[in-house]
Amino acid sequence: MHRRIGSGLVFALPCLATGAFAQSSRAHVQPYTPSLSLDWSARYDHGISGHDNATCVAIDTHGRTIACGSSLGHVGSSFVYEITTLSYSNAGSLLWERRLHGNGSGFNDTPVAVAIGPQDSVFVLGTVAGGGSDQDVALLKYDSAGNLQWSTTWNHYWSDGCSDLVVTPAGEVYVAASSYYTTNVTDVVMLKFDALGALVWEQNWHGGGGTDYPLDIQLDSQGNIALLGQTITAPIGTNYDWLIQKWSPNGVVLWTQRAGSAGTAPDYASALVLAPNDDILVTGHDFVAGQEFGKTQRYTTNGTLLWSRTLAPGLSGGDAITCDATGNVYEVTGPSVISYDPAGNLRWNVPFAGSGWASPVALDVRMLGAHLAVGGTTSFSAGQLAAAVYDLAGNVVATRSAGAPFTVGAITRCLATRPNGRLCLIGQSSNGHDQDFVTAAFTLN
Repeated sequence: MHRRIGSGLVFALPCLATGAFAQSSRAHVQPYTPSLSLDWSARYDHGISGHDNATCVAIDTHGRTIACGSSLGHVGSSFVYEITTLSYSNAGSLLWERRLHGNGSGFNDTPVAVAIGPQDSVFVLGTVAGGGSDQDVALLKYDSAGNLQWSTTWNHYWSDGCSDLVVTPAGEVYVAASSYYTTNVTDVVMLKFDALGALVWEQNWHGGGGTDYPLDIQLDSQGNIALLGQTITAPIGTNYDWLIQKWSPNGVVLWTQRAGSAGTAPDYASALVLAPNDDILVTGHDFVAGQEFGKTQRYTTNGTLLWSRTLAPGLSGGDAITCDATGNVYEVTGPSVISYDPAGNLRWNVPFAGSGWASPVALDVRMLGAHLAVGGTTSFSAGQLAAAVYDLAGNVVATRSAGAPFTVGAITRCLATRPNGRLCLIGQSSNGHDQDFVTAAFTLN
């Protein structure tokens, strides 16, 4: 072997391949066994008899956890649910808490997505009660210390909605929204805001058959926005079908694809992720003759369908999806974790399970460095927050659960990860008289 000494010269030293020294050296080599440590867990109870509901979570570049939910508050003489944003330190201490309520009535204020922007700024998207007893879209920006930098609302018609946001490296924000348009029922709406919160443009899209709305968006390497949603469009069917689109940074729909089974049964899309080459991967559910089929599809960046894979009946459709640096695809289907290669060949299908987990349900999946992290609950109705880490061959390397018994469960977008091995889960848990907002942080060691 070689050893570097002093000034940088390298000397060859003889290797001892036999004898007591070699045996002793081998005896002290221990294989690496990953473990998942629970770093901290926190319960948030605002103190008013009512539910504190978790909705979304993110981790900033310094390891701080940003957890968002809807919490009952006392505003004037009324009790209303407010958009609540919490920041926890690496050690689980609550750094700051911010609450916001709309200036109207008749609707709860609810966050739907959170994203980390430049300088660890925090962007929160939600809906709020607007003036005139309608619902508006709200977008908030906090700095890393919790100071509100700006807030803005978007109001087009009665009961505007939203589902997701993406933040560019320059701090611009795209928002996937929906609203009613005369003769169109409900349309998909894309909004662009500049770094100061000013609306740059808004564009609506209608499929021509009924209600359309977005679910998920992501930003590709060219600055275009990939969108997954729902549409009612003939001639595929007379109920919901999947909507897959690519939008330009200027609000132009570059292409549109629809997917679904023929007939009157609804087909529900769930989640979208971009492959390393900007191909679009989507997953969800089809219903045919009363049976549910899980389906996953891959489209090129130009909108060409490359492949479509359907699971056998009894395996529910994908609820969340992610992709590794080589293009392998991973999704969760409730009781299972599934992987396809870039060409759509099934690599493996393994259970989401840990020791003592009664009826585990996987709800979210993210890359965790060179591993795969899956978040969910140990039981759908009365379990704990559950995290499992897999190697990319589908082998479980570590599992851990957290939270008091009778956790209502984790929710969609319940998981956030960082490449250094940190992962966070959010959910809800009963405290005996109402519901608390639970956050738990783990590290893969």
